[in-house]
Amino acid sequence: MSSVLHVALDLPIAPYFDYFPGHWALTPGQWVWVPWGQRVRIGLVIAVGKPAQWSPDRIREVLAPVEGLEAIDAWSLSFWQQVADYYHCAIGELLVASLPKALRTVQATSKPLAGPWAAVNKAWQRWQASRPDKPPAVWHRSQLRAQQAEVLDCLIAQPEGFAPSLLHGITGSGKTLVYLSYIRSLIEKNPKAQVLLLVPEIGLTPQLAQTLESALAPSTIAILHSGLADNLRAAVWLAASRGELRLIVGTRSAIFVPLPHLAAIIVDEEHDPSYKQWESVRYQARDLAVWRAQSMQIPVILGSATPSMESWHAADRGRYRRLSLTERANLLPPPTIELVDMRQIRQPLAGLAPRSRELIASLLSEQAQVLIFLNRRGFAPLLQCAACTWVSPCAACSAYQVLHRQAGRFQLICHHCGQRAKVPRFCPQCGNSDLSAQGRGTQKLEEELQAIFPQAKLARLDRDAGQGKHLAQTLAAIHRGDIDLVVGTQMLAKGHDWARLQAVVVLEADNGLFAADFRATERLFANLMQVAGRPGRSHTAFTQAPIVLIQTAHPDHPLFADVRAHDFQAHALKVLDERKALGLPPYRHHVLLRVQAKQQQVIFEFLEQAKQWFERWIRSQGAQVAAVLRCYDPVPMNLARVDHWHRAQLLLEAGDRPLMHRCLSDFHADQAQQQNLAASLHWCFDVDPQDI
Repeated sequence: MSSVLHVALDLPIAPYFDYFPGHWALTPGQWVWVPWGQRVRIGLVIAVGKPAQWSPDRIREVLAPVEGLEAIDAWSLSFWQQVADYYHCAIGELLVASLPKALRTVQATSKPLAGPWAAVNKAWQRWQASRPDKPPAVWHRSQLRAQQAEVLDCLIAQPEGFAPSLLHGITGSGKTLVYLSYIRSLIEKNPKAQVLLLVPEIGLTPQLAQTLESALAPSTIAILHSGLADNLRAAVWLAASRGELRLIVGTRSAIFVPLPHLAAIIVDEEHDPSYKQWESVRYQARDLAVWRAQSMQIPVILGSATPSMESWHAADRGRYRRLSLTERANLLPPPTIELVDMRQIRQPLAGLAPRSRELIASLLSEQAQVLIFLNRRGFAPLLQCAACTWVSPCAACSAYQVLHRQAGRFQLICHHCGQRAKVPRFCPQCGNSDLSAQGRGTQKLEEELQAIFPQAKLARLDRDAGQGKHLAQTLAAIHRGDIDLVVGTQMLAKGHDWARLQAVVVLEADNGLFAADFRATERLFANLMQVAGRPGRSHTAFTQAPIVLIQTAHPDHPLFADVRAHDFQAHALKVLDERKALGLPPYRHHVLLRVQAKQQQVIFEFLEQAKQWFERWIRSQGAQVAAVLRCYDPVPMNLARVDHWHRAQLLLEAGDRPLMHRCLSDFHADQAQQQNLAASLHWCFDVDPQDI
């Protein structure tokens, strides 16, 4: 029987699909156009072999190789297959899905099959023409403080090969300058060297890119994230894969970009939850960065003021080398952190305690900037009827619709499915006309602050306001000092450096203290420490010293004591001791079997059967396995329904990672043989989940 090509597609239904090569001479690693029903898809040849199950008359031919797209070498193909095996997904769901959208599209041209190369090339030419035409600045080592220079020397002096470093630097300690200096040293040593710098948020890239362009040739630096126009994103991806760029700054999906001369990977704010992919294949980009560096035998730097417990634990065990920056680059002391007790304050104006309002007024009189931090976007969390129990529910989700105001008009929006609705004039349940907004979001806070401080210039930055050009323009205005009061969510908590910012006021800081997720306090601590590092970053003389006010109804909670002391190490020690006692990550390993379907009953029938399968598997392996692998009962997810899909999960907990993966692989193989699954039921494994 003739050999066939095993082609990976961006489809979760099988690891690969068989195609005959036709008259094309194709090898593993090449990109190809293949027929799929009435459509044409892009695929990746992963192997040559015998047909898996179909008779030859049912196997179709490859249409053509993809022109202009470099093949993936055998080593990289093997590495990404190992990653796919770890996450128990098809390699096509990783690599094919990681291609920019423009590169996956077939254009209708005079040729039978053509990629969008003309449009992509034009986007690249326009981008290059827009780059500042200037040589990189002369770099002086004297710019570095003693601690920065010491860390840089450690990084430069490390032997060639895999060298994972955890750079723990307090906010304002100058980690970015260390990154920049290290990147320059690599490029000076090898002009072809490429560096991948991962950042968690699109909002962090404009200022970071400007800083990097001041010291490196702008034409050798590119930003890569989902906010770029499709053709430009494809152009950057192609230029990077051809080795034409020295530094690629990108969000989590940039970890998949092929870089032929990759010399180092840097993960900034490595603790950030944004590095976890929450849809499709639930990979963790920080972990992929470490694995990719290990496989290529190159250095990787994980930087953060509040490292993840996994990384901190790895450093404690000696797997990562810990480097520390314990003082601010400006040598100024960190801001004072003051807790404002809200227990005795009833209905505070705009949610602000008198102490907070007085501080804001005082600083505004000195032309200083103040950041008001509220991690809740929209106008109000919900709309409520005063006469009955009705609140603004989402018809498609087990959540409330949030009251938003856009262009002066109110509407209800679900933050999970995006469904919108008009604000009702009367209660849909009892007909009462007394409907009121409950709680406060950033839109309402902005309005209230403008009423209290009418002379102040305000800016709001959250996911609603921080999009595209508006984001860049607003950030530029804040940097110029044109804005007095900044209202924002966690997108402003990290990575920004504003000279006039002298104070931060944190509203509703208690939200993460008593959440069900065991990582909630870790995230709250990180948010507070990150936002507390924003003020007092310049030597500008103000009467009021830099300060952070945290409004809380639980001022005696131990977490706030560590925040006030700026003591991450004490907090990490407490958290790790607690997790060790409870058998939680990083001491044990978690996997969630996540399931969704249109009918709730179908989900729990499937999960109950899955639980029985796992329990039988565990018993069949003997008492030793039962001691290190445990299966819990199925439960609804915290958000049990999204966009009419019911959702539930089952938790597997293991003390032995290889054993756990063997169990998952056997379950996957067993399910592949099943023919009785409901068509609307979808399931996947979430390995190392970030929310339970």
